[in-house]
Amino acid sequence: MLFILASSDGRIRIWEDISEKKREEEERNRAEKAYSEQVLTNLMQQNHYAEALAFSLTLARPYRCSKFIIRLDMRFKLNEQEHYAVFYFTGVQRMMELKSNELHSAVKKMHSEELVVLLHFAAQWNTNSRTADVGQLVLYCVLHSFPPKELLKMPNFASVIEAYVPYTTRHFDRLTRARQNATFLDYTLAQMSLSNL
Repeated sequence: MLFILASSDGRIRIWEDISEKKREEEERNRAEKAYSEQVLTNLMQQNHYAEALAFSLTLARPYRCSKFIIRLDMRFKLNEQEHYAVFYFTGVQRMMELKSNELHSAVKKMHSEELVVLLHFAAQWNTNSRTADVGQLVLYCVLHSFPPKELLKMPNFASVIEAYVPYTTRHFDRLTRARQNATFLDYTLAQMSLSNL
C-alpha cells in the first residue's frame, strides 16, 4: 500500500506501508526458529550428537554446542568436580584415549568455516571456569585433528589462540592451587590420624 503526501512547499513524498511485510517476515523467522529447534531436539533424541553439533554451529548457538560436545565426550563419565581435576591433571592419559572418541571424529569432519565458529565458541567457554574444560577439550581436538599449516590458513586462527592464553593460565594456576590445598589437606588428615594412635 502506498501513501502519497504533498506539502505546500511543492514536495511530494511517497510512503510505502511495509507493516504487513514485516509481520510476515517475523512470522517466517519464528517458524524457522521453531523448525531449527525441533531439528536439534530430534537429533539429540536420536543420539546423533555429531550432526546436532554441526547444525548448532550453523545456527550460532554456543550453549547448545557445548551440550552436544559434552554428550559426544560421554565416554569419560565423571561428575563435575572430578572432571575439572581429571581434565587438567591427568589430561595426558585422557587425551591419549581421545583418538577413538566421537568428538574427535566429529571435529575431523568439519569444514574450515565450522571450525572457526567452533573455536570462537570455545574461546568464549574458556573465559569461564565452569565451561573451561569444554573449551580446552575443543582446542585439543582441533589441534590434534588438523596439521598446523592447515590451521594457520584459517581466518583469525592466531587471534583465537591468543585469546586462550590468559584464561588458560588463570585456570591452570587456580587448579594448581586447588591441588596443593588438597594435598595439604590429605597430609593434615594423615597427621591427625597418626596422632590419635
